[in-house]
Amino acid sequence: MKKDIGQESKTNSKAKAAELNNSRPFDVHVWSNHSELNTLIDELWLKLGLDRNASDKKKRGPKPKQASKNQFKVLILDLYVAWQDDPTLYLAIHMSNAGWKTNSRYNALHLSPEIIGYVSTLDEAGLIVRYPGYEGRLTRIRSSTTLGQYFQRLSIPDAEIEQDKDRETIVLKSNSSETSVPIEYTDTEETHSMRGVLTRYNSLLASSYIDVCSAEHPYIERLRTNGQFAGKPLKV
Repeated sequence: MKKDIGQESKTNSKAKAAELNNSRPFDVHVWSNHSELNTLIDELWLKLGLDRNASDKKKRGPKPKQASKNQFKVLILDLYVAWQDDPTLYLAIHMSNAGWKTNSRYNALHLSPEIIGYVSTLDEAGLIVRYPGYEGRLTRIRSSTTLGQYFQRLSIPDAEIEQDKDRETIVLKSNSSETSVPIEYTDTEETHSMRGVLTRYNSLLASSYIDVCSAEHPYIERLRTNGQFAGKPLKV
């Protein structure tokens, strides 16, 4: 019997790529003040020793626009939202300073490069599964089984998880690469008009309950019809 190691490795690589493609961008505007979430954040903050790190930062430099603990909270909350939708869903996240501009119109909660350190801390503690990014592709992270056990204790109603009201809806990008950073721009009559339409549309969606009663999961699976992963399932 002959075993083709090269072919097996190629197959495994395709399977891993398909797994990592089940992802969405990290949501920098998700927020909640639910008591159960706040209790979990306090617990993890102390358990990971982040209280000591935050104290050292206060001594060394200027106060950040957004409190460190709140930034950590946004990261944990979006991991929770993704875990609720699909435990295998990854978040695509920037791991370079260029992806975190606190004064950007695309960053209403003023998240900073501190997020990068929190991702590394969660990874070292075994609370997330992480796959490094490369040219043209962002790092992927998702909750580990251990973090999922923490999440199982939460019962946060959907209505208690919201988007920051100042989130920018008109995004200017230079190309289709997922690692490209949105471009800052000066508002015009056209952007004001487009934003007005989107604001009204989003308000309608926020006040509506949309569901597919026959669906058991918040996604459907279909087979890819082209590309290197043709014939493989894709979650939509």
